[in-house]
Amino acid sequence: MYNPDLEALIDAALADGELTEKEKQILFKKAQTMGVDLDEFEMVLDARLVKQKKAEQEKTASSAPKSNKLGDVKKCPACGAMVQSYQGVCPECGYAFENTDANSAVKELSSLLQKEADTVKMEKIIDSYPIPMDKASLLAFVTWLRPQSTDTGNPLANAYYKKYAECVNKIKVSFANDKELCPFIAHFTEDEKKIKKQKIVNITLKNKWFWAGIVVLALLFFILKPAPTYKSIEKSSLAIEKALKQSKTAEAVNIFLEFEGSGKHAGKWQLAENGAAQSIIDACLADDNLKDAIRVGEAAGMGYPDIMASTIYEYCIGHGDFETAKKIYKTAYCNFHFHGKFIKDVVNYYCEHGEKDKAQKFLNNNISDISSYDELYRQGNGDPVVYVKKIIQGIIDQY
Repeated sequence: MYNPDLEALIDAALADGELTEKEKQILFKKAQTMGVDLDEFEMVLDARLVKQKKAEQEKTASSAPKSNKLGDVKKCPACGAMVQSYQGVCPECGYAFENTDANSAVKELSSLLQKEADTVKMEKIIDSYPIPMDKASLLAFVTWLRPQSTDTGNPLANAYYKKYAECVNKIKVSFANDKELCPFIAHFTEDEKKIKKQKIVNITLKNKWFWAGIVVLALLFFILKPAPTYKSIEKSSLAIEKALKQSKTAEAVNIFLEFEGSGKHAGKWQLAENGAAQSIIDACLADDNLKDAIRVGEAAGMGYPDIMASTIYEYCIGHGDFETAKKIYKTAYCNFHFHGKFIKDVVNYYCEHGEKDKAQKFLNNNISDISSYDELYRQGNGDPVVYVKKIIQGIIDQY
C-alpha cells in the first residue's frame, strides 16, 4: 500500500502489538517526507493495530486445550466470552449451558450400579462419579439423588447423601441465583436435620446396652428408694419450735404451710399431730394475727371435735368478731343448727360489755332456730325454744 521502506517501518512498530507515542512520531515523520496524508495515515495505523490484536486473540482461543476437567475453559456461544468449564452460567451474558441429554448422568450411574452386586464397590462407584457441569443435567441428577439419600432403608443411602451434598455445593458455586436449582440448598438443610435425627433414633433402638442400662437404672431406683421415715416431720417440728421460741411467728407459719412430708407421711396433718399447728395458732392469736391462725388451721384440716377450731372460735367471740365466729362455729361444733352455745356466747359478750339491749335483741332474733338436738336442750323437757331461751334469758337477767 505504501512505499516498501514505510511498510517495513510500520511492521517493526507493530511487532509487539503496541504503538508507543515515540514510534508514532517516527512513522508520521517518515510518511510526511514521502508526501502521505497524515490523517489518512493515522487511520490506517489504528486499523492495523486493532486487526493485529484480534488475530492474536483468535490464535490464543484456538490453541486452548479441549478438556472436561475442572479448571479448563469453554467459549460462550452467545457472547464469545471465555468461561470456566465448571460454571453453568456465563458470567458475561447469563447464558445457561445445557446438555442435549439431561438424564444421561442418571442413566449412566444407574447402569454402572446395576452391573455391580457388592455394596462396598457400589459405594465407590457413587463416590467417584463426576457431577454434571451443565444446569439441565445437574437438575436431573440432584432430583434423582435426593430421595435415594433420604431413604434410611437403602444400604447405599450414605453414599448417595455424600454425592447429594457435593451437588448442593456445586449449585452454591455455579448456580447461586438459579430459580430451579436454588431450592435444593434449602431442601438439603432440611434433609440433613432429618437424617441426623433418624440416625440417632436408629442407633438408640439398636443399642442393646442402652436398653440394658435403662432396665438397671429402673431396678436400682426401686431397690434403693428410701423407706418413708418421720425425719422430715421431726425436722420441721424442731424448726417450728425454734422459730416460736425466738418469737418468729411468721417464719413458723411459712415452715408449716410449705411442709410436704415424704412417703406415706406426706401432708400437713401429719405435722399437726405433733402439736405444731396448735402451737402456731396460739402464737398467732397472741399476736392478734387471726388470718394466719385460720390459714394454719385450715391447712392442718381442723374439724369436729378440734381444739384448733375451738381456740379460734373462742378468740373470735372474745374479740366481738361474731361473723368469723359464726363461720368457725360449724367447724368447731359440727353443725350450726345446734347453735345454742353460739347464742349463749354472744349474749354473754354483750352482757359483759354492758350492752344488755343488744344481748336481748340477739337472743330474740336467733332463738327460733333452736331444735331438740341442741346441746343446751338435751337434758330439758317441753319446747326446746322455750327451754333454751329461759336458760339464756337468765344470763341476761343476772346483769
